[in-house]
Amino acid sequence: PTTSPIGVKLLKSAEQLPAKYKSPKKMGKRWGVCQALFAARCIGWMVVLTPEDQACSLAQSLIGFDKRIPFYTDGNLACGMFTETTEAGKNSEEVLGKFPEGEYQYLVIGPLDKFANLAPDFIWVYGMPGQITRLIQAALYKNGGSITSSFTGRGGCISAIAGTINKQACQVVVNGNGERVFAHAQDIEMSFTIPWNKVEEVMDGLEATHKNGVRYPYPAFFNYTPDFPPKYQKLEELWQENE
Repeated sequence: PTTSPIGVKLLKSAEQLPAKYKSPKKMGKRWGVCQALFAARCIGWMVVLTPEDQACSLAQSLIGFDKRIPFYTDGNLACGMFTETTEAGKNSEEVLGKFPEGEYQYLVIGPLDKFANLAPDFIWVYGMPGQITRLIQAALYKNGGSITSSFTGRGGCISAIAGTINKQACQVVVNGNGERVFAHAQDIEMSFTIPWNKVEEVMDGLEATHKNGVRYPYPAFFNYTPDFPPKYQKLEELWQENE
């Protein structure tokens, strides 16, 4: 991958916080969760977000840092931008992954190699579609089946976090609008999440499928006779006539 795999951890108290981390509020800023993802995977920062650090009200609601009041649950955030009506907006909000209100107070996001003394809840890997396909294949190697994910085009960061932790299952993630605008997610990128207790299984699957010939970059098949333009074929015919 072109950016670092990252770890994500939700904490209820400060006892397990890493010794060194970046805090947006200490830098005089408030960030969206997507910005913390960018800082971790592209800059190499360990970031801790609290309710006071976090600027995105949608993420704030989904992670349970603040109460999900009727203005949100009735669909007003989506209506007029992503949905035609508040009723449609309400339907969109209801399907997003979320946590109980007040359950967590800290969201830790950082490069995987900085989680030395703190096991993340899951690993998050960004890559090109072909790379994500390899991770899907690896995750399914042991037991088969399929990866089931949900796509709404918005709220992708927290919805992916909640979906991975709540389901304890790998998730394919399509970057949402906010992550593209505020956190520079590229058009060629997708991402994939792996619960911590499934990392070894996915790594074994990646190694095994590689040995079986399923590889990235994908090999191009070339051992065939191509169909050349008619004049090229005519030249070959003339050669054969003169033999």
